[in-house]
This record gives sequence, structure tokens and C-alpha cells, in this order.
Amino acid sequence: MGRGGKVLYSFGSLAAAVSYQAFMMYITFYYVDILKLPAAKFGLAWLVFFFWNTVNDPLFGQWSDRTRTRWGRRIPFIALGTIPFALSFYFLWVPPYTVAQEARLFWYLLGSMFLFDTFFTLVALNWTALYPEMFPGLQERAEVSVWRQALGVAGLACGMAVPPILYQAIGWGWIGAILAAITLVTMFLSLLGSRERPEFAAEEGIGFRRALVYTFTSRSFLSFGVANFGVTLAMGVIQATFAFFAKYILHVEGVLQSAMLGTAFVVTLPALLVWRRITVRRGARAALIGTAVSFGLVSLGFLLVNGLALGFLVCGALGFGLAGLMLLPDVLLADVVDEDELRSGRRREGMFFGINGLFIRAAQAVQGAFVIVPILALFRYNSYAAEQLPITLWGFRLLMSVIPLLALALTIGALTFYPLHGHRLEEIKEGIARRRALP
Repeated sequence: MGRGGKVLYSFGSLAAAVSYQAFMMYITFYYVDILKLPAAKFGLAWLVFFFWNTVNDPLFGQWSDRTRTRWGRRIPFIALGTIPFALSFYFLWVPPYTVAQEARLFWYLLGSMFLFDTFFTLVALNWTALYPEMFPGLQERAEVSVWRQALGVAGLACGMAVPPILYQAIGWGWIGAILAAITLVTMFLSLLGSRERPEFAAEEGIGFRRALVYTFTSRSFLSFGVANFGVTLAMGVIQATFAFFAKYILHVEGVLQSAMLGTAFVVTLPALLVWRRITVRRGARAALIGTAVSFGLVSLGFLLVNGLALGFLVCGALGFGLAGLMLLPDVLLADVVDEDELRSGRRREGMFFGINGLFIRAAQAVQGAFVIVPILALFRYNSYAAEQLPITLWGFRLLMSVIPLLALALTIGALTFYPLHGHRLEEIKEGIARRRALP
């Protein structure tokens, strides 16, 4: 595939990032701080929401793997699911209820999250599952991953940096509409560069139970899953806490808050090329360990940030590690899929990306229900207070620094058990090449 097709395919990363990152970063702030839904109620909604996530990712992945249509296994889900995906994102930001109708607001939040995640999973899982199928070699995967994450950074910038600039002027409903439109257009653009290999679509699928056994008995996948759990938790806690940190510690909102986030994105773009080179030279496992160390240590800087200058500096430095955390997980998971092809005799991207989604959603559930909400309560956060207590400010600092460092320590520990590197990975690539050469 030429570069144009690779870039078009990669636009799906922008669509996924602009919607999901806006959701992850602002849904807590919007419903708890703006709409005044009690933090405990929000935490309960987040926990209940997680149980749906434990089911939909593997089920949708297996459904995709076993689908057989004239248009392929993955593309029909993307084509048919994109419009409801964009609409469900918009519904999150236009609740018809206020905190005076607390019970209805709670149920609206829960239902909206269910709809959004259902269509997000159907679309994003199938789009992501095309990646190892379309791009089999490490260098090509690293190249496409750079395009994906560069466009993902653009999505991050839209989803994370735009709302603070505009929400006071136009309101959250219009922000939801604008980001939903961007999601819709860019995901349809990605379809123009998406292709499926007919020989994989022609393979007979395997049953759900057998598919689960193959997946959960893979040492490579389990160690990767735990590592990605740590990555997701570290990034998610910082994303969900940043608006609180900026508002109550730095006393900035709007343009200045967006500019601080923009500093990280400006560093992330060239850093993607650095981590791509490290990946090709040292391997994806070693590169992910390096980027986890970088991100975790830099996050400790938030313990000291008490002014704009240092805030900009720490955010910029964080962007270097952020690039690697965005770039590398799908590269490692693609190697896991290749290993499984030799073991099971099938290409099962859907199941692996689906179960990986389970690890991601577990991290998000832990983030909301067992980390952020309890720490906000423990450190006496009050959504009605214009100024927070000193102890509350330390709670925000803890969430921005120590918690991400601990999560990434888990990532590094799990990667010591990840076997697909060095000679073992070379054997996998040689085995795949021989299998593809057979008539």
C-alpha cells in the first residue's frame, strides 16, 4: 500500500482520539464539577458501566472474527456503526436533566455511556483489528503507527485542548456537536484507505470458548494486557485530573489550560519519530519500557508545579513519554496476533483487540471508581467551593504524579515477562513467512 492509503487509514485514529479522549478527560469534570452530580453517584455509574465493558469487547471481537460478508469481516461494522457512534458521543453532552433531578441525571449519564461505548467498540475495535492484517512487517507497522499516532495527537488536541477554550462561550452541547462531526468525517475518511485480505476472511472461525482458551493461555498476551492496563491507568488518571489541577492549583481555565496541553502535543509529534527509530533498532518491548520510565518520572514534576512556567515545562516534558505510550502498544499486540496465528491457525485480531479492550476498560473502571473518586472524597473535595482546601490540592497532586508512576511500575514489571523479543520474535516472523508462502 502506498503512503496515501496508509495516511487515509490512519485517520481512524483521529476519529477515535477526538471522541474518546474528550470523553475520558472531561466527562468526570463535566458531570461532577459543572452539573454537580455527587462524586459518589458518578463513581457508581462508572463502576456499573465497567460491567458492560467486560462483556462487549470480547463479544464484539469474536463476532467480528467470525463475520463473513462480501465486503469483509471488519469494514461493514465501521461503515454501519460510524453514524450512531458520532451521535452517541453528542448525547453525552446534552443531558435534559439537572442536579435537581439527580436520579434522572444519573440514569441519563449511565445510558449515554452505554450507548457511546457500544458503538465506539464496534467501530474502533474493527478499525484497529485491520492494522496487523494490513501491515505485516515491523518497519511498516512502525511507520503506520507513527501516522496513526500523529493523527491521534491531532485528535487529542481537538478533544482535550479545544473544550477549555470554547465551553464558556458556546456551551458543552455545541462542543459535543463539533467533536461528533469531526469524528464522523474522519472515520469515513479512514474507510477510503481500509483494505481486508480475502484469504483471512475465507478462513473458518473458531468457537467462542475455544477462542477464549487460546487467548487467555497466551503468556505473551497476558503480560501485554497487564502492561497496557498500567499504561491506560497512568494516562487516564492524568487526563481526568488535569482540569481540576489547572482550575484549583494553577487557577487557569480556557486558553491557558489549552496552551499547557498544547505544549505536550507539540513535543509529542517529533517524539513519535524518535520512538519509531528506537522501536526499529531496539524492539517494541525495550522501547515501551523506556517510554514508561520517561513518562512516570516526569509525572512526579506535578508534585512541585505551583506556577505557569513550571506547569508548561512539565507538560512539555511529559509529551516525550506520551508519544511512546501512544505509539507502541498496538505494535506489541500485533506481534501477539502473529504468534497466535502459528498456534491456532487463524487470524484472530478481533478477539485479541477485544480482550485488550477489556484490560483497557478495567483500567478505566479502576481509575474512576477506585482511584479518582475515593481520593477526591478522602482529600475532601467540594464541587461547590470556589477554592479547595490545602489537603484537597495535595489530592490533585497525588493523582497527577504518584498514581501514574505506580501504574507504570506495573507496566514495566509485566513487560519483563513478555517473551516476544529478540530471537523468539525472529522465529515468529520466520514462521509467519513460511505459512504465507504455502499454497
